[in-house]
Amino acid sequence: RICFADFERHFRIARDAPIEKPLTNRSSRRVFIIGPGFGLQQNPEQGRLIETAGFQVRYCVNIPNPDQPNFAVSHHLGTVAAEINWFQPNLIAAASKGGAYLVALWQMGCWHGPSLLLNAHPSCKQLPPGVPVVLAHGANDDVWPTSRRKLERLVATGTPNRCFLYYTANSGPVYGRSTRVGDGHNMESLLL
Repeated sequence: RICFADFERHFRIARDAPIEKPLTNRSSRRVFIIGPGFGLQQNPEQGRLIETAGFQVRYCVNIPNPDQPNFAVSHHLGTVAAEINWFQPNLIAAASKGGAYLVALWQMGCWHGPSLLLNAHPSCKQLPPGVPVVLAHGANDDVWPTSRRKLERLVATGTPNRCFLYYTANSGPVYGRSTRVGDGHNMESLLL
């Protein structure tokens, strides 16, 4: 029979046990940011946040904006792949229209490493197997509005326990207004 004293003793031991935290030297981690769509001019805080966190950052800016009619991303993947091979990143980050490049890198087998995708690009129909992916999207994205249900289905196409959806939603209305407003296309909550 277990009494409260046994319960308390057990959890005091568990609480007092030292927790080993791995030391992460961010300065040894490389983040490759696909420039188009990352808001380098319109939303420079996004990139600055990664830089000030201590990571080595490389922006791929010598590629065109893929948000054009009949644009063939594949024609520019060689440039992106060459920069990736030179920089040897630990993570690739893409936002908005730059997501077209990240999706193409996955599809062509040019990148199998950790990936951050801000805003679900319309060309992203499934996540690559075995690849750790964080997908961030807001309920008030006015560029590519996507329902939470659709985003959850997209994340479910990835490998279990390797993909994470960061979704910011509006709260329920109180007196006709939301007490919490979900992110728009610029993913404002990431900058807080």
